[in-house]
Amino acid sequence: MLALAALAAAAPSACYDMPLIPDDSPTVAGSGGHGHAGAGAGTHQGGAPANAGAPHTDGGSKPSGGSSSSAGAAGKNTGTGGTTGLGGSAPTVTWLDLDGSTAPSSSLTNSKLGIQGSFYAYGDDCATKTLQWDESSRCVSGVLCEPLDGWGISIGFDFHNTGPDGSPRNAKLTWNPEDVGARGVVWLIRGKAPQLQVWVLNMASSWQGVCTGMPCEIDGPPDGTDSATLNGELYFDNMKKDNWGSGTQYTFDPAAVHALQFKIATVKVGAVAYDFCIDGLGIIH
Repeated sequence: MLALAALAAAAPSACYDMPLIPDDSPTVAGSGGHGHAGAGAGTHQGGAPANAGAPHTDGGSKPSGGSSSSAGAAGKNTGTGGTTGLGGSAPTVTWLDLDGSTAPSSSLTNSKLGIQGSFYAYGDDCATKTLQWDESSRCVSGVLCEPLDGWGISIGFDFHNTGPDGSPRNAKLTWNPEDVGARGVVWLIRGKAPQLQVWVLNMASSWQGVCTGMPCEIDGPPDGTDSATLNGELYFDNMKKDNWGSGTQYTFDPAAVHALQFKIATVKVGAVAYDFCIDGLGIIH
């Protein structure tokens, strides 16, 4: 059973100050640092589409304003199956404007992408006992339990959450990347996140696009990658399905997307400590 972390009572997490993010990246509210998701920041999970190189950006989100991005020269992917971008336009990245645990639609950058985002931490009943979440810095820390006692922990990101003042309140809505020409997502993470996984969650059809509970996703293995890098990217047309060994099998539906899941699974790593922060999140075009 999924259990949300207690936000108000949790003490701020002290993420490791690892030099994972170069100094020439977008400044993100609450990150305390800089990062850059260009050709040299992380590897493709399986590589970009054949007609595209690595995404480039010359700006990104700033605490006080919108983001800027521009197409860079097509480059060579560094992940398995990567190809040199020959022909077509090189991918670009628009960094979301982040304000603590939210990506508010009051930002023109976020609004143009149809995003009113919300970050949160959650885990299994056992791991939640040690889980600490700092919503101002988007940092999480704790210790996982043995695989027999749970599934692990995650930082979730809702692409569209109505929030406490919305109607209905705190509802998760679907977000279709095809509506805004989104080809994938890119992220900047620092700290200790052993065998990080990133999954794109489809909402169960029973919610009819508006979920007011948890979990909202279909009871089946999601799509994404089980070998994410800390500074990495994921293309929606190049994902693989998680292997649960059970659960409802379904075909990924862009129109049913509602959230991202940055997950550490106990079945992969056992009872280990984790301590990491989401410093940036962007959309690949």
